Amino acid sequence: MYTREMKFSRLRLLEFFLIGLVMGILEDIIAISLATNETIDLQVIIIAGLVALPFAVISEIVVDLKRFPAWLHNILNKIEGLERRVEDRTD
Repeated sequence: MYTREMKFSRLRLLEFFLIGLVMGILEDIIAISLATNETIDLQVIIIAGLVALPFAVISEIVVDLKRFPAWLHNILNKIEGLERRVEDRTD
């Protein structure tokens, strides 16, 4: 059963997803208009939406996870450990 907090959390996630999607579409449209002479019509907006959609999904799944800071810290520690191994081999 959903609690009020869970419903709020899901609504917040949806809100950030939609804002991210709209911002991604706007960013793509600005880039298209600056880089090309293409007129902005419905087809261009749909293509920009299709391009922005996977990035909005990925950002919501990855960045908004509560475990993301710990995951990122773990990855950075692994990279640091690899750098130490390479330094030890060259010494």
